[in-house]
Amino acid sequence: MAALVDAFNGFTGVAVDWEALVSRSESQAVTCLEAWLDSVREVELPGPVAGLVGGIAALSSGKVRLPGAIEQVLGCFRDGDPEDNLLEDDLSAWGRIQREIRDSERVSSLDRLLQELELRPKDPVPPPGTVSLTTIHGAKGQQFGTVYVIGLAEEILPSWQSLKKADGGTALEEERRGCFVAVTRTKKRLILSRARQYRGWPKRPSRFLEEMEVQ
Repeated sequence: MAALVDAFNGFTGVAVDWEALVSRSESQAVTCLEAWLDSVREVELPGPVAGLVGGIAALSSGKVRLPGAIEQVLGCFRDGDPEDNLLEDDLSAWGRIQREIRDSERVSSLDRLLQELELRPKDPVPPPGTVSLTTIHGAKGQQFGTVYVIGLAEEILPSWQSLKKADGGTALEEERRGCFVAVTRTKKRLILSRARQYRGWPKRPSRFLEEMEVQ
């Protein structure tokens, strides 16, 4: 509940004090959610935000079930700025997550919904045939049919910074582990590449290629 209050305050600019909310809940013998709904109804809210609060209130009172409440909440954002690509991507991702959860199993509780949300990627699904560009750290936990690892040259991977650090090779070992992560993201085909020059400077092949016994 504290996380909900904090997120709502940041999103709308409405200042609901958490400690005051708890006191109100105790003095009126109502839940924190009911106390929060009463608090935000006391201020004037923009149309979409009021709709958002209405969706939460309908769910709390049992007037709508969880799938309907989710749809109502998402609908509050669909009239936003049509030029806001980030909003459009987020709505697309959340709509997909909602459909996946609905189709895979009947989710009847908020706890269950939140558990399912944690297990699903929040990024929009790229169109078929799309090439995904990512950092090594960004690729952790993912798998791809074909993986291209670029920049396998000395002072690139491993980086110049890790080669020059006098820390006993700690930074270099970290980049070696990163290289291992990169090459193990593939399911079927792995392509390792390097350039002979970077920004006009010649570079030798990465020591990681030699360690992998790749010419």
